[in-house]
Amino acid sequence: MLKSYSDNPQRIRFLQLILLIICFIIIFKLFYLQIIKHEYYYAIAQKEHFGYIELPARRGNIVIENKETGENFKLATNTTFYTIYADPTLLKNKEKVASSLAPLLFNLEEEKQYDEIRVKKDLQTAKTEEERQKIKYLSEEELKIDFEKRLKEKISLEIREQILLYEHLNDKVVNIIEKAQLPGIFIQKNNLYAKPGEMNADSRTEIAQFLSEFIDITKEDLERILVGKNRYVILQTKVEPEITEQIQNFIQEDYKNFRGIGIQEKYYRLYPEKQLASQILGFVDHQSVGQYGIEGAFNSKLQGKNGIFSSQTDVHGNQLTV
Repeated sequence: MLKSYSDNPQRIRFLQLILLIICFIIIFKLFYLQIIKHEYYYAIAQKEHFGYIELPARRGNIVIENKETGENFKLATNTTFYTIYADPTLLKNKEKVASSLAPLLFNLEEEKQYDEIRVKKDLQTAKTEEERQKIKYLSEEELKIDFEKRLKEKISLEIREQILLYEHLNDKVVNIIEKAQLPGIFIQKNNLYAKPGEMNADSRTEIAQFLSEFIDITKEDLERILVGKNRYVILQTKVEPEITEQIQNFIQEDYKNFRGIGIQEKYYRLYPEKQLASQILGFVDHQSVGQYGIEGAFNSKLQGKNGIFSSQTDVHGNQLTV
């Protein structure tokens, strides 16, 4: 005859004790995770669900006061323009992209300046009077056609022509690398350059292995760099907000074809009064660092500090607008 658990009180108490211990362990673990380690896991969750963008500081204004009227005038301030860039590896229909963007990015005055340089250069290299007579300035329509052609060439360049790998090599390393005669590798003024188009997969591996012994880049990183993917090409700078908005519409309405086009906001220094007090004001360089005058003397105060913008992200890491 089989005995039931009720016939063995000692076994029942043992099972109750085991269940009690398990419950205690679960409760303690929950207490540890939710109370003791709350801040730690909350920080991890925030990091996963929030994205951060560094906001570049706007350089401070320089203002002059009219003592008679008390009115202030800005001698130096900032203005916002946009840089349009492309990732050629993401653009599938390059013909459509070039023909759509060229009319928006075309700058007649800028193109005339380039054409002026071309004409002067051709005149200098022309050997006969007949050759000089053939050199002409391009018409506005010809400049537009030439600009679109160059734009298409830019966005079609999926492999970079040349990459600076390392700077300031010592003479001993220069001699060793030059003697190795590596395909697609050359040195100018002790700087190491690569031409990815002159390499294949096998030679890239061998070159990466060889160079990693002399420069501070790992073999794996060198192999990736030597593939030479061209992921960032500037198409135009100082683009007006109205033009930028039209390009943004292209991206939103036809993302499949324009997904490789990007827009970057950039601040530029503006002197509304032109040459007024320019010698006292000074100027800023291409990195927005003050040079001479007030811009230089008070550079640390005028520069300000970069800020951080955080917002929730979706499952793909894209920031959500709230």
